[in-house]
Amino acid sequence: MDAVRRGSSPAINSGVGDDGTGYAFQASYASDKNWAGDLIATKKTLDGFGNTTSQKIWSAKDKLDAMGTARTIKMVSGTGLTDFEWSSLTAAQKVALNRNPDVNNNADTLG
Repeated sequence: MDAVRRGSSPAINSGVGDDGTGYAFQASYASDKNWAGDLIATKKTLDGFGNTTSQKIWSAKDKLDAMGTARTIKMVSGTGLTDFEWSSLTAAQKVALNRNPDVNNNADTLG
């Protein structure tokens, strides 16, 4: 039975007593969802009593889902930017991406 691994790599900047932005960003993903995840931005505010409240500003997952297929992902190639497509990858990149970290990092043949 594979264990469900959840991770969070927050880059949090509360803005309270820091640089004053008041924004926090948190990334999360889940291995049981094929490593799908989200990046969420929240606005942190401090009231006159010292209580902190959070308001979700945006979610990368929500924004990308709303775009449907009307989006392109780019990568750097030898001549600038190119579409991130399997056919645009080098042999080494294909080997690196053709792995299943949940099954001993074996090739998954999913491309």
